[in-house]
Amino acid sequence: YLYSYELGRPNKQTNFKKKEALVLFPGFRSTSILFIKILSSLAKVYHIFALDFYGTGLSSRNPFQEEEKENILDIILLTIEEWRMEMQLTSFSILGYCLGSYLAAHYIATYSPKILSFFLVAPVGFNSLSKFQKPKETPVTLDTVV
Repeated sequence: YLYSYELGRPNKQTNFKKKEALVLFPGFRSTSILFIKILSSLAKVYHIFALDFYGTGLSSRNPFQEEEKENILDIILLTIEEWRMEMQLTSFSILGYCLGSYLAAHYIATYSPKILSFFLVAPVGFNSLSKFQKPKETPVTLDTVV
């Protein structure tokens, strides 16, 4: 299973005001704890879901069969989509760090969920004209947003 840490849920103190959901995708071999220094600040604005991918943090460590290893990206993306449906997220933003940016971009391209914002922090796997970026587009960085 895919573990997620949730923070900033609407409650009595916030008059149950609904906040935009923000899903945090950590980097390679990282866990949701990677975001610890920014969680409280983000939770003031967003309803946060920080993921632990397979084999990290509190998520399961599924032994993959040899034939599954060729389709590992598809398996991870399907797991994220199943988690999204279980959490009943219909529209949300994504912040991906490092390899999490790569997974987030592939997830969006594969499942086309309603994404409100997409933040890339230290992305890997992208060249200047990848299929996820239009030519002559100015990249938005986290320091521009925060």
